[in-house]
Amino acid sequence: MDIYVNEEKQPSAEFSGLTGSEIVAKIRKEWPEEIIEEIRLDGEEISLVLFQDKLDSGEKAEKAEFVLKDTSELVSETLTAASDYLPRLMSGIEEMAFMFRNQEIEPGRELYLEVLEGIEWTLETLTRIVSLQDDKSLKQEFHVELKEQQKALNRALEAFQNEDYQYLADVFELEILDYLERFNRIVEEMQQ
Repeated sequence: MDIYVNEEKQPSAEFSGLTGSEIVAKIRKEWPEEIIEEIRLDGEEISLVLFQDKLDSGEKAEKAEFVLKDTSELVSETLTAASDYLPRLMSGIEEMAFMFRNQEIEPGRELYLEVLEGIEWTLETLTRIVSLQDDKSLKQEFHVELKEQQKALNRALEAFQNEDYQYLADVFELEILDYLERFNRIVEEMQQ
């Protein structure tokens, strides 16, 4: 199988006879400052796990292409996306709280589900980015904030399940928005 990394064909002898997991490990070792952004197997884009599963099980392929991206570039792009997204998420929270306070329950419930998805994306993204940082105090600050926000989210979930929409609006407006504003400051610090 021919192996390409960022469109450059790799010497066949270096990858000959390797399983999918071994190929991935070799690429990660050879390019430690980069991450695998995309994999195409015989022209079809597939996930890292599927690539490893297919080749580890003995499936044959003619060509594997890896697109690598510099970690710092990816972090920068992700921070930009987060800094663009956080204000919209906070605005959505304010709108949702307004709906619940004004007894617009159904549209508020729909927006609540979207807000939860947005918060989940934000927390997963920031957790990954913060884990790549060398600044221990930043990591500690983030994890303290993350734990506190989780507690607030649990209170919000309980309020939602109990249909206590006024309390739900309070938790989002008075606590979760505050945590998101702090996360936004952390994102701004990392962008400097």
